[in-house]
Amino acid sequence: MDLTILITVMNRHYTLPRALEYYREFEGDIILLDQSDDPWDKISEYSHVKYIYLPNSDWLANMCHALNQVTTKYTIVVGDDDFVMLNNIGDVVSFLEQHPDHISASGQQITMEDTLFRYETFKYLIEREVAKSNYLSVLHKDPSVRMEFYWSLFNARNHSIITTQVQREIYRLHSDYPNIYTIRSFDKTLGLMLAAKGEIITLPIVSIIRSFESKVRSLSVLQVLEQIRLNEGTDSEFYNRHKPELNFSETFMDMELDPLLSYLNISRETIVRLFESFNDNSLQDGIYQNICETQEIYCKSIIPVEGKLDKSYVHIYEDESNLNEQKFLFLRPEDSHEDYIKKHSATPDLYEDVFPVFKKENIDELSKIYSFVENYPLAQYKEKLSQEHLDHIVKKIHNDTHPPYQNIIITGGLGHIGSFLIKNIVGQLDLIPENYNITVVDNMLTSKYNSLMNLDKNIRFIQSDFLDIPEDILKWADVIIHLAAITDASNPDNYDQIEKINVEQTKLFIDKCIKHSDAKFIFPSSTSVYGVSSECVTEDDDSFLNPQSPYAESKIEIEKYLEQSTINYSILRLGTIFGISPGMRFHTAINKFCYQAATGVPLTIWKENYDQYRPYLGLADLLKALMFAFVGDTDNKIFNVITDNYKLSSIVDMIKKNKDVELSMINTPLLNQYSYKVDGGKIENLGYCPTSKIDKEITNTIKLFHSITGT
Repeated sequence: MDLTILITVMNRHYTLPRALEYYREFEGDIILLDQSDDPWDKISEYSHVKYIYLPNSDWLANMCHALNQVTTKYTIVVGDDDFVMLNNIGDVVSFLEQHPDHISASGQQITMEDTLFRYETFKYLIEREVAKSNYLSVLHKDPSVRMEFYWSLFNARNHSIITTQVQREIYRLHSDYPNIYTIRSFDKTLGLMLAAKGEIITLPIVSIIRSFESKVRSLSVLQVLEQIRLNEGTDSEFYNRHKPELNFSETFMDMELDPLLSYLNISRETIVRLFESFNDNSLQDGIYQNICETQEIYCKSIIPVEGKLDKSYVHIYEDESNLNEQKFLFLRPEDSHEDYIKKHSATPDLYEDVFPVFKKENIDELSKIYSFVENYPLAQYKEKLSQEHLDHIVKKIHNDTHPPYQNIIITGGLGHIGSFLIKNIVGQLDLIPENYNITVVDNMLTSKYNSLMNLDKNIRFIQSDFLDIPEDILKWADVIIHLAAITDASNPDNYDQIEKINVEQTKLFIDKCIKHSDAKFIFPSSTSVYGVSSECVTEDDDSFLNPQSPYAESKIEIEKYLEQSTINYSILRLGTIFGISPGMRFHTAINKFCYQAATGVPLTIWKENYDQYRPYLGLADLLKALMFAFVGDTDNKIFNVITDNYKLSSIVDMIKKNKDVELSMINTPLLNQYSYKVDGGKIENLGYCPTSKIDKEITNTIKLFHSITGT
């Protein structure tokens, strides 16, 4: 079957077995999008299901990712507690195949409560009446008329079968322009966008069962609001900006609608008219009144309570003479088709046309589904939404109402790079909010106490290995910059530590971040991963990878690990660092040569290295690249980051302009003995622009030793 059932779940794995067992007979594809804090440990038991684990707070982005994995022509998106009626789903797909002007189809919906099934009637009856009329044969030719008509008759299309391409377009638009997405608006904009693209129809079938069981607790908006009130108070920005959005009718026209209008190809005046028609129930009430007047069956069996119509369900009474008792006639799991028909005086065929649920095959399918409900009880149900889950949701809302890069963690933050960042990041207030928090984590292995002096008040320090960062700090992080590593690649004594810290512990740290944080993970790799090359190397061609040291190998291994993980990452392959910082070290080429020149020691150069090229990166350019990784189009990508490529002989010439030096040309390789030039154009094409001056930084570095040099 050319259909994918896309199931979404978040922290409710206990609902999955019953539906997935039922779907074993499904002949199409099944994708499970899991956005829970932890992956589901039982997924291996369901080989018929494609599992996508994305513990990311961005639901719309996750949906776009999942829909991109769909290979079928049609898709239906359902919740973890829903049941798609497999006995009818093939008929829906066949209808869409035979009617290419239709892009979406659904049927009657049923809700499953603890001891009974309740079936939708009001919207279904109206849409079926419309579907049988001649009006639609003209209607679907004019998208603007179609949009107005469907909004006037609004019924949520979330659980319809929809062409996959249109599904992708709709979710992508909401993801790219989140201002048009609110808690109460998505089903409305979804239906409107569907109507703009093609015909929508409600078929005389039962398409889906949705759970209203007491043991399945959906997230309560009021519960989240209460938690926000406790955390941030009634004057919080969430209350000022988000609470009104819970009411669609009051806020929709205040949203940024231009992207939606562009997709719909309509004017703002048209959307105003549509919005007004959405709140006008006269069309649907008129159609329903006509049904009641022309078809005796409805008048006898569907009676408005006190003259008011329930806009979701029209109740059917067992005893019309005693309406005050309000004995609703529901379908109970134990009812058979024959039992149900006996309860009605109307002809069975007529009832089955009005309510597809009465058909024998549907009664039998409901009984089958209920057997899975009984055989796979919700034993792990928790009486109350867990505090951990609630904290997760509250953090999502917090991220919506606060600057995106408020909480930053920097591991290895006292070293050469980290100490420069924490001293200078405050100057990036166009990206970093004034009420930022930076947590610097360093184990003080190199005792860089001077890096901690005179820091901004919003920077706190934790003396710890990065693996021991507390979970309550990780969970609020927006960005994690992982600088902690063994960096001296030339010392053979470090090789075991490189494997342990740079590889093994870093993998564990990535896993910990995935489990406890939604933060973006920025990984500083190295251009040393390329090794020797006669060409200018680029980051998108793995054939250039040719590491010449355990350090470079460790960088490649972590890059691959990130690419295979579910974390949101940016990988920056950094050139050899130059520039002054409180925690600077002198084992890299330029810094080492500057120190040797200042102290009167001959520059030790492997003679075959003298005219070879290397990529270099100034600290100021690195800071700009990191800031660019925060906001640029860098998610889940690799970038070379350099100031420029220089010959070693050019570096020596710059040093000679500041200090008379001697060269000690040797045959033993003291530094990496390979030549290569790196292309930094990929990130520069996105807007990043390096400006560091290597000659100026060489001069400034040598001047640090002015008491020795006498300058």
